[in-house]
Parts: sequence; C-alpha cells; structure tokens
Amino acid sequence: MLADILIRLLALNSLLCNALGSDYNITSCKSCLWLRTDSQPSLGLAFLKTRKSGSTNFEAFFANWLLTNNCYSKDLHVLGLSERGIEDGRLSVQASNERPMCPYVNLMSMENMCWDIDKLQILPPRGKRHGSPLSLFTILREPIERIGSQAFYSREVVGIQTIIQFIKRSCLSHLLSREAAEDDAYDSYESCKQLQSHHTSSSPSPRSKKCSCLFEAHRLAMAELKSNETLWFDWFEHSRRQVFYVTNLYKKNYYLERMFGGNSLLYNEYYNTTFHAALRCLDRGCDEGAANLNVLHELSAMTICVKNIHPTKITEHILPMAKQLLRSHIDFIIMEKYGDYSTSGAIASFLRTDQQSVSRIIRDSHHGAGKFTSSSSYRDLMPQSVVKYLEAENAWDIEFYHYAVKVFEERAATEGWNHNY
Repeated sequence: MLADILIRLLALNSLLCNALGSDYNITSCKSCLWLRTDSQPSLGLAFLKTRKSGSTNFEAFFANWLLTNNCYSKDLHVLGLSERGIEDGRLSVQASNERPMCPYVNLMSMENMCWDIDKLQILPPRGKRHGSPLSLFTILREPIERIGSQAFYSREVVGIQTIIQFIKRSCLSHLLSREAAEDDAYDSYESCKQLQSHHTSSSPSPRSKKCSCLFEAHRLAMAELKSNETLWFDWFEHSRRQVFYVTNLYKKNYYLERMFGGNSLLYNEYYNTTFHAALRCLDRGCDEGAANLNVLHELSAMTICVKNIHPTKITEHILPMAKQLLRSHIDFIIMEKYGDYSTSGAIASFLRTDQQSVSRIIRDSHHGAGKFTSSSSYRDLMPQSVVKYLEAENAWDIEFYHYAVKVFEERAATEGWNHNY
C-alpha cells in the first residue's frame, strides 16, 4: 500500500517537473499553477504605453506583482521591464537560456508602438477569443492634463527649459559652474524640495541660501509660464518640426494616433502568414505556451509608430471607428487615477487576482508627480489662451477620452471592478 502511494507521488512529481522544470516547486513559484491551469493557460498582455499617463507607474506595479508572486527575485524595473516587456517569463534583455520562475508570463510593453487599426478589425472581439490569454489594454489621462504633464518632463520641454533659464539667470553663483549650470539647475530644485521637508533649521547656511534662491527662481518661472503664451506656442512649433519620437514631445490628438496610428503591415507576405496562423490559433483555442506567445506577438495589433511609412491619417472619420474598436476589442481601459477602487479592480480582473493585493502593491509602487511641479492640475500652469487653443486642437482626443471614461465606468459596474475578487 505504502509502495503504491510512493509510486503515485513520484509519478505526480515527474509530471510537475515536466510541466514546470525540475527546479520548480509550489513554494518557490506560488503563482505558476495559477498561470498554468486548464482554464487559464497563461498570461499574455499587450500593453500600449502612453506618455505621461501612468504607464511607468503600471510597469512598477507589474514588476512588484511578479516579485510578490515569486516570479522574480530581482528588481525588474531596474533590469528593464520598462520599454521591453516579458517573453515566456524572461525579460527581453535577459539571456535566452536563463530559466524563469514563472515561464508563462508574457507582456508586451513598448512606448514606440501603435495599435494597427487593420489588425484590430480582424481580431476576434473581447470575450470571444476561445480562452486565449491575450488581453489588450492601455492607460488614458485627460488630454490637456497629459500635455501639461509632458510640458514638465525631459530637458526639451517648455516647463523645464523656462525653470532652468530662470535659475541660471538668478542663481548662477550658487550652481556648480557655468558649464554645468544647466545640469545642476535641472536637479537642484528637486533636491532642495526634499531637503526642505526634512530640515527645519533657519540658520543661513550656504545650502539654505542656495535653496531660497532656487525657490524664488522657480516661483518667478511659474508666474512667467502662467502668463507668457509665447513660451508655449514656441514649444508647440518646435515639436512639430522634430522628426524623431524622442524630441517630438507635443503631438496633436496623441491618443488617437497612438491607439490607431499604425497602418497595415499585412501587405508583407511573411507577416501576413504569421498573422493569420496566429488568428487560426485564436479561433481553435491555444493551449501551448509557444502558441500563446505567438498570439501575443502577432495579434497584439501593434506596429512601429516612430518611423511609420504608412500611417493612418487621423481625421474626424477615424474617431467613430476608434470608439467602436475601443468598446469591442480593447479589453481593459485603465484610467490614470490609481487610487480609485474601480481602477485597481480592473487591474485585478485581467491579472485574475484579488483586488486588495492590487491596491496594496499600487500604494507601494506609485512614483508620484514630475520633477518641477506638485500641482494637481497642469491646466493652472498655462495661460487660458493656451488651454483654449489645446482644447480646440485636440478636440477629437478629448471626445475620445470622455468616451473611454464612459466605457470604463460601464465595465466597472457590469464586470465587478468595484468589488473585491
């Protein structure tokens, strides 16, 4: 009797080793069995990043979620989860022979990608993909607030440049050197803010004098940004003249371009073959990890956005199509307010985990606002004439965003995102 039990246990252990690798066990990889059940064969997420909308915060959350589930033992965000994603449990930058803890995790997360509207139209709608792990999602933020946030991020934007110039003009004697003044000005204000929150002494030390000068320069710069529309329009014009994505920091109707700015690669014979092979896999149901990864790559409906040779022209005619595909094909629209219960519920839903764990990790992962402002509203940092200009120029994006909010709220109510899992 005991021998028979031992034989059965050894057979079961052999099956587990074949499925998960000989060095896996339930305690070292507590989420692997969850990822490899018959009903949920793996996790395949196609994440369309959108600038200054909370995408980096989501990646920090996802990295912490993998660490919490013992899928990795290192800081994934430092290693390069951002911009790359995960293929068969491995970070894309890792050696192909490195054994992952949870081999059925797949995430595409590329900032330079766009949805391909042709592929999205062919893709089976959400909820009708025969148990495939593929989920398409993105994060949206109120468009004018997103543009405002962009204006205070990176060296080549109107907010940072204005603040740097005011600091250099008023506080050059406090900076490292004339040659390093711009780098020092870029970082010193934030350092002074951090020091201010931990230092209560009123003694006039060299450091306190420097910080006082930086604070006053920052105040003057913000007053200038709120009143001088020329600064903003010069930045808009400068951005339009740029060719590469990294410097083209202001884009009209950015969300529509990102979500539907790609245009069919299906004319390519090889791509056409692999795309339709993945489509057949979806129609029949995908059980193998390799097939699931193929679905993620070929049916994630992404294409290169940076140097798109055949871009979709963003016009008023694309707006109703974008709304329809958002409702029918995009599985999850995660809004920028991570503290909202329905947002954590949406994340818990596509990760198939409990909402309390998601809320806890979100609290631990959130990075906060940009370097040079803690304002809750970027609209307040612009002249009203600039706000009105942006509202008119990005009217389609704003309408699309409000439609997404409506769809998000409907799904939160009907799919239980407002409740614990």
